[in-house]
Amino acid sequence: MILLSLLLGLPPAFAQQSSESFVVTAHDDHFRVVGPVGWKQGTSMTLQNKTLVTMYGEVQAGSERRKVGSFSVKPGEYVSIDLKLAKGEEAVLIPMSPAFQEVLLQFGRRPYEIPPQR
Repeated sequence: MILLSLLLGLPPAFAQQSSESFVVTAHDDHFRVVGPVGWKQGTSMTLQNKTLVTMYGEVQAGSERRKVGSFSVKPGEYVSIDLKLAKGEEAVLIPMSPAFQEVLLQFGRRPYEIPPQR
């Protein structure tokens, strides 16, 4: 019985390493991205703000950089945006305030950080 409960407890631990949508966590000095394994219609992005300031920005998609959505998210809160991506397209999260480098949202990658972990 104990073994069964341990086995049933493992899937949530693995779920934190991949997701059905993009989960982007903003920290004071970096962003952490956990993305889906592959493209799926209806993919969304959830941005968690773990900084001490309200964040403003937008999300763009495709090679023409069309605007998918804009956001403002208060400290300790989150916002979710439907990406509306065509197959093969990638999206870019552009933090405007506070200013930070762009965060490329890529399918099929292991969890990664922007800037990369040293």
